[in-house]
Amino acid sequence: MSHDTLEFGPQPIHLVMLAHSLENRDVVAKGDSAVTFKVMKKARNGRKLTMRMQQKVLAAVNACLDTPVARTDLFTYK
Repeated sequence: MSHDTLEFGPQPIHLVMLAHSLENRDVVAKGDSAVTFKVMKKARNGRKLTMRMQQKVLAAVNACLDTPVARTDLFTYK
């Protein structure tokens, strides 16, 4: 797998978090132990996460929001 296929550019999760005034620490606090600051940085910057990790990030983000969002609202890749 080449390095290019792991980078997808800034993801919608970044804009969702900005719109709701969320910081990485807010999501990390609501997530399980697998959702770390390193994972959040990768998620926002577009480094590919596994589907399982995307689901964990999604659950943590939704725990911070009043209205839940879908995985496709946060990530542009599968």
